Amino acid sequence: MKTAQMENQEADKLRKQASTLAKFGMHALRTHHIDELLHEATQLVSDAIDVEFVKVLELLPDGENMLLRAGVN
Repeated sequence: MKTAQMENQEADKLRKQASTLAKFGMHALRTHHIDELLHEATQLVSDAIDVEFVKVLELLPDGENMLLRAGVN
């Protein structure tokens, strides 16, 4: 059974994630620089889900190797 405190924490977490998504959407509409956008995405994801490391990898044409496009730690 969930306590009121747990429900409030979950609601706060969802509000933070929704706010982060809205912030990213606004940034995406304003920029034409993919590298800047990817960096912003990694920072916002890190903050929203409270993890230390986030990265964006691009699968290269050979289908086996990946290129690090952006990341935070």
